[in-house]
Amino acid sequence: ALYALENNIPRLADDHACAQLLADGIREIDLLELTPDRVDTNILFFQVDPSLGTADEFCGHLKKRGLLFLPTAVDKVRAVTHLSVTLDDARRAIEIIKDELSHSR
Repeated sequence: ALYALENNIPRLADDHACAQLLADGIREIDLLELTPDRVDTNILFFQVDPSLGTADEFCGHLKKRGLLFLPTAVDKVRAVTHLSVTLDDARRAIEIIKDELSHSR
């Protein structure tokens, strides 16, 4: 975090834009809920509906598709955008999530 503050302040706007794009996509998915709904940084959290299993199980399925999120509670997931995440990556993440959910039902 200190390195980012000292070297990448101009890039923070890009990270926040990616997080907003990701948040907008998550808002469109019925079985996921942003918590809180407002995203002000490059970090966002969302709840996973119990019908999808635990957050750990959900993240495990996404990991197999190359998407890395962190389960932080039984039903909660943390996502972070950073220097290595582009707007196209955020769009692709939403596609992966939607595809995974369409195959898990």
